[in-house]
Amino acid sequence: MIEIVQAPQTFNFSLSMPDYLISSDQASIDMRIFDDAENVIISEIYHMPPVGQNLMIKLSRLIDIMLAGSRPEDDISVDDTIVKSFLVQFDDGDDIKNNTITVIKGFVRRQPFDVNGFLRDNWLNLVPQVSEVTFHQPLYLTAYPFVDVMAMAKARMKDGTDKTVELGAMAANKVQSVDLNPGRMIQVLGGDYEYFDVYTVQGSVIRNGYKRFYFSDRFVYNADTFLYLNRLGGWDTLVLIGERQDQNAGTISTGLFDEFEKEFNQVPGYSVQKNSGFIRSEEHRRQCIDFLYSTQRYHVHEGALRPIVLSNPEFNKVKGELSGFNFTFRYSDQKVAYPEIGLSPYHLIIE
Repeated sequence: MIEIVQAPQTFNFSLSMPDYLISSDQASIDMRIFDDAENVIISEIYHMPPVGQNLMIKLSRLIDIMLAGSRPEDDISVDDTIVKSFLVQFDDGDDIKNNTITVIKGFVRRQPFDVNGFLRDNWLNLVPQVSEVTFHQPLYLTAYPFVDVMAMAKARMKDGTDKTVELGAMAANKVQSVDLNPGRMIQVLGGDYEYFDVYTVQGSVIRNGYKRFYFSDRFVYNADTFLYLNRLGGWDTLVLIGERQDQNAGTISTGLFDEFEKEFNQVPGYSVQKNSGFIRSEEHRRQCIDFLYSTQRYHVHEGALRPIVLSNPEFNKVKGELSGFNFTFRYSDQKVAYPEIGLSPYHLIIE
């Protein structure tokens, strides 16, 4: 007979998912994990520990690897890769027990924890409650609603009037990101604005709290904009205004040909050493650390979002002092080491 002594909650964040504790009077247990299409994706056999002890099965890291975020690209983008449901089955030859769990990639705090309540009331974003944004900045808010909701924006326009618009419907039980690019929002709102608040509603009930974004037409010369998958499974933007240093290098291979040494290959390398600038608040510091720990990051380069990797970043804070940090990143596509050559597109027509 099998007894599930401890199991994950019905809904979990992957890296805070509790371990399974299983007891059985048989010598071994088969564990099978099925995806939502009823395909067996994991099948393992475990030998039971001595009598009186429970079998512990850790799945948090394994399931976290199966989940990945896809970069939003639409007005309302649905991400089916970052949250999935699994059927976990235990079979000792005498008894079978099934347990169904839904898991979203990320970590909030150790469970047990009211994940459903957290998702119901919060955006999956660490961006501060009030932020300053610029025209071309990629900007998204991500949510996992349990009911169908409407994403809304309420803006204070430049002429002093208030305007409320619908941004799009968000379906229940899906991770979705709404596009809030500040330049695009001028078109959505039908004019220039000072700031806009974003929230979701179910009928007349607000389901996700307000986030406010002030529009700024000032962009710091040294500023760099990054988009990254945060610890909650949402997409956040981080603008860092510190100095940057472009670093071009090449790894050269040479050989002797007819007694002459010649180059026969070169691997171009391009990296950027970036300073964060001053960390302005505790919210800003938390977001910077979250950016360093992310495994999916993009940098706005030549008008496009390019995937990047970091080189062992480190951020040390001295309490009571203004702080900042340096880090080095490079592009996943090494061909970005070749700069643009400055030619006008052949199809450009100037009249």
